Order: sequence, then structure tokens, then C-alpha cells
Amino acid sequence: MNTNQNSSNPIDNIIPLLKQFQFKDVVKHFNITPPITHIVNRIDYIFTSRNLLSHTYHAFTHTINEHQFFYTDHKLVGCLLNKFFFTTKPIKLIYNKLNDTPSPDKINYRDINVNTWKEYEQNSNIAFDILLPILSSQEDLDRAWSDFVDIINDLKSSLPKKNSPQNPYSAPLKLRQAHNKVFKLQRLLQTFNAKRILHVCNILRDKSTINTPVQQMYQKVNDINNPHWNTYWGSNWIPYYRFLLNIKKSLHNIPFISSFTIPKHITLKNFAPTKSFLKQLLQTLRFNYNMIKNNITKKNIEYFVEARNNNLTENQSKMLNSILNRQPRKIMLSKLQYIDENNELTFTTDPHKIESLTRQHFQSYASPLHCNYYTSPDDLPSPWNEVYLPRQDINDNIWHPLLQPLSMDDLKLVIHDAAKYKAPGPSKITYEDIKHLSQLGHSYLLHIYNYCFNNNYIPSAWKLAYIFPIPKPQDWNSQLSNTRPITLLETPRKLYVSILSKRLNYILANNPNVTTHNNRAGILGQSCLEPLLEIQHSIEIANKLNVPF
Repeated sequence: MNTNQNSSNPIDNIIPLLKQFQFKDVVKHFNITPPITHIVNRIDYIFTSRNLLSHTYHAFTHTINEHQFFYTDHKLVGCLLNKFFFTTKPIKLIYNKLNDTPSPDKINYRDINVNTWKEYEQNSNIAFDILLPILSSQEDLDRAWSDFVDIINDLKSSLPKKNSPQNPYSAPLKLRQAHNKVFKLQRLLQTFNAKRILHVCNILRDKSTINTPVQQMYQKVNDINNPHWNTYWGSNWIPYYRFLLNIKKSLHNIPFISSFTIPKHITLKNFAPTKSFLKQLLQTLRFNYNMIKNNITKKNIEYFVEARNNNLTENQSKMLNSILNRQPRKIMLSKLQYIDENNELTFTTDPHKIESLTRQHFQSYASPLHCNYYTSPDDLPSPWNEVYLPRQDINDNIWHPLLQPLSMDDLKLVIHDAAKYKAPGPSKITYEDIKHLSQLGHSYLLHIYNYCFNNNYIPSAWKLAYIFPIPKPQDWNSQLSNTRPITLLETPRKLYVSILSKRLNYILANNPNVTTHNNRAGILGQSCLEPLLEIQHSIEIANKLNVPF
């Protein structure tokens, strides 16, 4: 690439663009002071990606002999590449499910044993052995809730963490370490290449003889002078010396490794035997790498065979997904398609814009386009105005149990009935965290509940929730209209609502005159069967008489 820094040519914008995309000036990478390429300026470059940069030997400039090639006032810019980059098949590191790393914020609730929960309960008894907070305002309530969350999170720090999948392109640590040893030793052997040594030493010779008569170039390794030889190996051998000592220490039981003395400096005398030793060592490291890889593959096969057998009885949905080759459908909000102010379909990748559009969409997701607001039953259209009129035949005393302060029995009942392994809300508190608290922990939570009940307050944090977009049957195609939301509320909030729902359910179940006979599907002892049968009967009659339903 040829650019002129003093011109206004649009090509001048290429260099900043290449640097923006992490491309590197390879000549500058290998030379502290890059040489000029044209008269007094440096206007010729070679840029390369970081992946290719690790496979380069050296970069240089060279004057072109006009009698042998052609005339130009530019110098040649060259770069030496490792031939193995083009001929060697890269090693593919396979992701191993058995060696996942623990996630810092996900608890493995399914594998927690009884003893661990007993220890958790004992710790909670100590943590909540404090005076109940005095609640007299919204600020006091928010502070009490925040303290409750902090205590729970401290208690959860001792629970076993759930293994989370690694990067799908990564591999187990042991396999990566073996691969790195092979790769690093390959790089070291490249420095023993005779052509590379001669090329670099000739450049060093040219730099040191600028003001002296022209000398003949080095043709053989044995012809290289000691100053140039020591300069070359000073930068290429010393960084690997400690690396080779560590390998020798870990493989001391192999005779040819333990018997070889690794030299501190490379000389013309030990050059050949050291190169021969490194080649033999590379074969050993490759053998070790393949052995580790085969063992991991074998363990993976055994793991997945056992998992398949277990899924037959424990997780049939996962088994069916595997048999039918179903892939999980995910939504990545990295780009979004929307209608702009000009009523045109537009894409955006701006995170702030995506966040704003997503929030706006789901805030109005369940709201109709046109809605009417009514202030009293008289404003409702017929026949709903009669349905919502106050009932005079209901005894007001039946609501008395609903208005009583919440008791410990109420809390214990809803905790006992709570589902297991459900996703938590923003505070990360799960039903299991609350269920295994001590009596003092439950008393602290009940104290918060009763203040909310008596004063019509709730903690401000309860108004927050996680919303996750889930794909509909069709592809989501970067359109929020092709998704539906799932909302994760705070579990203590859901327990609080459940206490009131159970009380209300009990009242309605024991007072059947409050609701109509076909409006009791969710009440204790009732079902959806009767309303469904009535709807089915009405549909059949409409079809038989050929009249609208």
C-alpha cells in the first residue's frame, strides 16, 4: 500500500481505518525506528491482522537493484511468514462440558444436600439475630428490604455454585496448556531456521557496516560473526530458556529429556544438538497433547451416553430435543428493526436506541391501542354496568379474615407450597433461599410484610422486574413484534401476594354466593370444566343451527 501523508487523497483515510480495526503496521512492529521507503519519507506499509502477526518472522525494507529487476525510487517492503501457517492444519480445541467453570452468581440448588441447608439455616439464625427495624416511612421500608437482600446474599456465598458453560470456542485448561506448549515450542524451532538466521544476521551486518567497505553477505551459519550471532539469539533464546526448564522438570522421567543439559546461550557448537533435542521434544509434547485430547474425548462420550440414558427417565423434553435435533432459539438484542419517524423500516445497532425501543415496546405490550377509562360502574356500557354494581346481599363480615395481620402460619404455608427451582427476580433471592431461613429470618420478612399490609406500601425495589423477550413460533427477524415477554418478579413479593390470594380464595370458596357459578374456575374445589363444557355446547349448537356463535 502506498500513501502520501502530505496529500489530500482520500486514500489517506485508509491507515486510521486499518488501525481502528486492530490491524498492525508489521514493519513498525519489528523495528523500533521504521526505515524510510521513499527519499526522506516512509510512505510504503504492510498492515496485517493480529492473527497473522504471530506467524511472521521479520519485516524489513530493501533497495531494489535496477540492473536485475526494475527502476523505482521506492524501497521494497517485505515480510517473512511462517510456511506452517499455510501448510499446517490448525489444532481445533473442542469444548468440554465436563470441565465447566463455576459461575459467581448462580447457585446449584439441585445438588445441595441436607447438611449444607442445615449449615445455611444455622448461619441465618446468627445473621438475623438483630433487632427488627423500626418502620415508619417508605425510606425505612426500602432500607429494611435492602438489608434483608444483603444478608441473604452473604448467606448464599457459601452455597455451591452452578457450573456455567465456557466459551464454546475454548477448551479445558489441561488441554489448552498442552496445546500452548506445542505451539510455543514450534515458534522456538522457527528461530533455528537457517534461512531466517542468515537473513536477520545479514541485516544486522548491513546496519553495522554502513560507513565501512561493503563486505560479502553471510552464506552459511558457521560464517556468522559472534556479535551478530549473540544479538540474534539474545532476543530469541532467552525468553524461552525458563520455558524449557519447566518442561524438563515436568518430564524428568523421560531419559532423553533428563539427560540433556539446556544451554543458557546458543553457540555455534551447541546449535545442532540443541535443535535436534527440540525436534525430539516437540514430538513428545505432541504425543502428550493427543493423549490428553483422546482421554477428554473418551470422557465426553461416556458423559453424554450416561446423560442420554438419564434423560430417558428424568428429562424427556431434553431427550426429544436431542433426537429431533432441535436447537434452542435465542434472541440477541444486538440489532433491531423498527419504524422511524418517517414511517420507514430502519435497522439500528446502537445499544441506547435498542434499550429505549425495547422498553417502550414492552411497556405498551399489553395495552390496547384505544382504551376507555371509567370512573364508576354507571359509566360502563350495558350489561357490564349491572355486573359491577355493589352487591347488597353479601355480608361484610366475611372479609374480616382477609384484613387480619399476617401470621407466621400464613408465611410458612405459602413457602411450603412454593415451586422449586424457579428463576428469581432482580435481587436473585429464590424460594429455596427463603424456605431454608431460620425462624428469625422468617420473622424479619414477616415484619416487612405486615408493614406493607397495614400501611399500603411496598418496597420500591418490588416495582422492578426482569423482562426477557421469548421468540414466537416464527423467526424473530430482529423485530420486537415477533417476540413475547416473560417477566421475573421478586420472589418475596410473590409470596406476599400469595398469602393474600390464599385468604381471598378461602373466603370465596366458603361463600359461593359471592361469585356466579361459571366464574369459580380458580377457587378452591372448583375447576374450569363447567365453563368449558358450556362454551363447547354453545359452539356445537351454533354449528348445528348454522348461526353465529
